[in-house]
Amino acid sequence: MPYKIVGGIITVLVAVFLVLFVHWNSLSNRLGKTEKELTAERAINVTLGHIIDAYQENNSANRVAITRQLESERVIRNESEEKIRQFGAEVIGDPCAVQRMPDPIINLLQE
Repeated sequence: MPYKIVGGIITVLVAVFLVLFVHWNSLSNRLGKTEKELTAERAINVTLGHIIDAYQENNSANRVAITRQLESERVIRNESEEKIRQFGAEVIGDPCAVQRMPDPIINLLQE
């Protein structure tokens, strides 16, 4: 009789170890799968990080270009306003300046 109890205990222990081994193997497989997924996610995140860095550099370059363009437009506008002011000062009292220029001359100047 005691051999039957020992045999039963051994059978139960073997069954428990078998269940634990199967469970451990399942966890190990899930862990490996999760690690592969995390590696893929990490690669995607690195790629997205590079894209964001490139976007930020491009954005900075665009801001510099816009600032230069606005400054250039401001200089041109100021020069134009100054030339108009000088022209206005020069033509005061000149009767020829207030007359319309003939159309053939305007066409010639536009060519």
